[in-house]
Amino acid sequence: MISHPIFLLNHGKEGKVFMRGCKSIQKLIRRSIQDEIISEQDRQRIVQHLEQCPRCQQVYRQEQRVDTILATMLSPTSLQFDLSEEQARRTAQRAMQGPQAEPSLLASWRYYTPPRYVWVSALLVMLILIISTVTSLYLYSTQPMLVSAAVGSGIYRLAPGTTQWQLISSGTRIYEGDSLKTNQTTRIEIRQGSRVNLLVNQNTRIYFPTQATALGFLNLEQGEIYVELRAKPSNKYQIVTPAGEVTPFGTTVDIRVDEHRKTTIAVLNGQAQFKNQAGSVVIPAGHGSQAEFKEGQVTPPTVPEAIDTSIVTRWVDTFRQLKKYPEKTRLKLAADAIRLGNELHDAQRYYDALTSYRRATELVPEGANGYMGMGIANFKLQRYQAAISAYTSALTLNPTLHSARYYLILSYLNVNRAIEALPHAEWLVKQLPNDHKFAIVLGEVYRHLEKLDNAEQWYRYGLTLSPCEECRQTANQGLKQIAQKRNEQRTIP
Repeated sequence: MISHPIFLLNHGKEGKVFMRGCKSIQKLIRRSIQDEIISEQDRQRIVQHLEQCPRCQQVYRQEQRVDTILATMLSPTSLQFDLSEEQARRTAQRAMQGPQAEPSLLASWRYYTPPRYVWVSALLVMLILIISTVTSLYLYSTQPMLVSAAVGSGIYRLAPGTTQWQLISSGTRIYEGDSLKTNQTTRIEIRQGSRVNLLVNQNTRIYFPTQATALGFLNLEQGEIYVELRAKPSNKYQIVTPAGEVTPFGTTVDIRVDEHRKTTIAVLNGQAQFKNQAGSVVIPAGHGSQAEFKEGQVTPPTVPEAIDTSIVTRWVDTFRQLKKYPEKTRLKLAADAIRLGNELHDAQRYYDALTSYRRATELVPEGANGYMGMGIANFKLQRYQAAISAYTSALTLNPTLHSARYYLILSYLNVNRAIEALPHAEWLVKQLPNDHKFAIVLGEVYRHLEKLDNAEQWYRYGLTLSPCEECRQTANQGLKQIAQKRNEQRTIP
């Protein structure tokens, strides 16, 4: 029954009468018909209300008829005596509406009123389905992505429409249209939903294209990445490189782009397709292929060859091991490794010292001391190219390491690259003009460049600074060689 907070009736000459509380009166009527105990005041309210409300009078007469039919149905002689009172009341109400056609089986659901708990359960199921759908769409989308782990602090992001690289940290979200790069001391892990796990090596630059212009889900511009597809994607996952496109199929691949824009693909599990304008090839697990981009032209992918996957994934294993350690633990372990390396160096066990120093650089890639130790060990082993690489890394992290710069100069001189040593030697004497060692080594650089006057000047200046015996011998030997060179020039007709 519909209740009306204010019900307006017209009763002839009496004018307009405003009736209120129809709903409460109808409840009292039902209680009275069902022989429930009500107060005398409520009975007077019913009588007064019925005198003025035709609608409630109709309800009163209907409840009386229902009660009469109900009494018949619930009698012991009735065939429906096993019905509950509520069911009998509903049956009586339908009986008052007259004979109706028996509903078909397909239409019988219209006459079923489920309990409240059924509706609540249905709503909960619908809510769970909606949440699951939204979660799946989120997890299987390419945005946003998360930098979930990092070893090192050199992570930079270039957002769309900006020109400045922003330093970010682990836990930062990455979106479509972002570019990302790591420096020489940093490796990171990026999660793309639940299906793609991406490891980014040092000195790497990648770009996540937008859906509107994307040739794939990732552009590798430089460096090395390791891609794990944990579940087969509904769409192809492509990595675009300068030399071609890589499409993994539920697999694990390592992709590297070097400074010459050569792309190298290594498949560890499953298989991948590598293609460009010059051709395509399918690479199975345990094999690799490569192609190169030269002046707008690409070379066709090479036939897959068997590879040693343990060498390919060495940096991945190192990263996964290190990311488990808190930063304080890594710093302590690196300090212990450097201390051990120094002891091994003093014992002239240079190969063992090199291993210990390398361990320190793996634990703390942003620390210069490990690279400094590697440079010293390689220099003692006369591995000058390796020493140059180690000293360069140390100076990139800490340009104020004078000893690293000094030994870098000596390494350059030992491989006849004096022109590259010159700016370092000039920087040293500018920073410390009264250091005899730096003045004499600048003389050495000039002598290798055959600038004899400059070399003689710096040799003699170094000798005035009370050098050590070794440096004095170097300067005197250099002056003798300059004199011999000049004599040779004079004798040439």
